[in-house]
Amino acid sequence: MALSIRVSDPSFPDIRKTGALYVDKTQYLYRMISSDKMFFCARPRRFGKTLLVSTLEAIFQGKRELFKGLYIDSTNYDWKTYPVVHIDFGGCESKNGNELAFWLKDILSQCAASYGKALDLSRPLHMVFANLITALAGYENNVVILIDEYDRVISDNLYNPELSNLQQVLSSFYSTIKACFSKLRFVFLTGVTKYAKLSVFSGMNNLRDISMSDDYAAMFGYTQEELEQNFAPYIKRGMENSGMYRDAYLAKVKDMYDGYKFSPYGETVYNPVSVGSFFDDGGRTFRGYWADTGNTTLLMDVARKVNFNLASDLEGPVSDSFSFDITRLVRSDVSSSELKWLLYQTGYLTISRIRPSGSVVLYYLAFPNMEVAQAFSSNLLTMYAGDKVDGGSLLAMMMDGLERHDLDTFMTYLKGAYASLSYPTKPMEFTFSTVLGTVLYFCDPSAVTPEEHTSEGRIDMVFRLEKRIYLFELKVDQDPDVALQQIKDKHYADRFKAEGKPIHLVGISFSSETRNISGWKSEDVLD
Repeated sequence: MALSIRVSDPSFPDIRKTGALYVDKTQYLYRMISSDKMFFCARPRRFGKTLLVSTLEAIFQGKRELFKGLYIDSTNYDWKTYPVVHIDFGGCESKNGNELAFWLKDILSQCAASYGKALDLSRPLHMVFANLITALAGYENNVVILIDEYDRVISDNLYNPELSNLQQVLSSFYSTIKACFSKLRFVFLTGVTKYAKLSVFSGMNNLRDISMSDDYAAMFGYTQEELEQNFAPYIKRGMENSGMYRDAYLAKVKDMYDGYKFSPYGETVYNPVSVGSFFDDGGRTFRGYWADTGNTTLLMDVARKVNFNLASDLEGPVSDSFSFDITRLVRSDVSSSELKWLLYQTGYLTISRIRPSGSVVLYYLAFPNMEVAQAFSSNLLTMYAGDKVDGGSLLAMMMDGLERHDLDTFMTYLKGAYASLSYPTKPMEFTFSTVLGTVLYFCDPSAVTPEEHTSEGRIDMVFRLEKRIYLFELKVDQDPDVALQQIKDKHYADRFKAEGKPIHLVGISFSSETRNISGWKSEDVLD
């Protein structure tokens, strides 16, 4: 029988009834429903949040037959049936407060009808919600509330002048949950981002946030053990299709799709949609899958505002402000730290290490794997250089030029990128450096060091390849000879001579008028 994996978003009952592959995560769900009452967990898109909510729904509906052979079936869970209110904001397209209130009332009305109840929809939203909970609590057992993509309405309307009205409706809606606490058996909310200072969760101080909990770090995604156990036949087929030995094959899969770390001490996990798509394609085409499923408009807009330089901005830590005011992202004074937390929550960055500093913890973030790094590099370069530039092809040609020490080719493609730059203000040296740093970072992230200090100064950019080293000095509206002479006068090359590689000194001049490279000079140091 041919192997296949369903990689869309089927419900848990669909998966179990059709015999599709399901990686058992019910140990985490059993831990939740046995230990507390109200939970929140943020995870990137396409990480299985909808499936997990569907699984919780089946548990609380008492559908034990679907869980045969899974962890929770071996526990002492009582399998009582509870009325479930399941709301998925992924299907909400409301653009103002009235539309949102109407949409929510319609969802609540449909839920009530499924239990043979009717609601008075002429009343305010919070009263309609409270009346539904009260009616269902007397139906059989206390009520279960499951909310998926709770943040979708806000994220989709950040530039909408009606945003504050949408927030007010959501705040009123969520406040009902706390008011009806005694009538609830379990509450679970999930989404991509954790918001603060929005009053959306006003008063819900009893909502337990497990987004960065060690105990739930692997609740979404696949651990290495889960991958090898559950995907064994797919791994075998992929090895046969690719002609690779097991160790090399698994290492390549890990480099491409693993690396997400959702707590400082938790195990890394694989992206589930990438793994599923990869093996569904036969397990031999190591390309990006997850990045093709999302919209990066907001990310790129913020990256442009902060002049984000991946070569340097990723080096510094951020404080443990995991939650933030997302409405700040549309402002002109948004910070690179806020962007980095957004990149973390949306799955583009992950925790690489932490460092306690007094009363706070500093987090160092990095790309989880090659799939994400390659996708983000292409998007960022396209953002800087416009839709006419294919970021992936641009990087490949530039890297080839650098490896062959063909600076004419490298500069030709670099000029092509700068030619399409569009800036609202006159660019200065940092702006030009940002794009160059991004290019070099994604040519080889381990090879580039921006602003490396020496005893006599600071080199704008160092790029170490296996066979050669490049030292770049950048100037704006000056002759490239000035940049090259600075490298020589300050003896920047001296500290690299011990590495025994050819050293290439490159001075680049940028024109603020043409917004492009106006000239460049190079000189080689061979001893």
